[in-house]
Amino acid sequence: MQWLYRILSALVVIAGAILGVWFYLDNMASVTVIWFGNPIEGVQLALWLLIFFAAGTLLGLSVSAIQALRHQMHVQIMRKQIKAMKQKSAVRTPA
Repeated sequence: MQWLYRILSALVVIAGAILGVWFYLDNMASVTVIWFGNPIEGVQLALWLLIFFAAGTLLGLSVSAIQALRHQMHVQIMRKQIKAMKQKSAVRTPA
């Protein structure tokens, strides 16, 4: 089953790369972007869009990774508490 997941993941990455190249080739118009008062000239529109799409994706993944780590820490704390409660109840109740 893991091999199917790897194949599908590879296909999604390849399809994304192909679509990115296709998008870039279809949007070759140069634009001037003024970034904090400094004009940046001669960069294609598609390149700007792909850069900011990738930056947004990385930002979203990093925020979700932080939340996932917090959740994992919470799960570990709860498991320790459950283990402590089980040990405590096993000591109190005679068998």
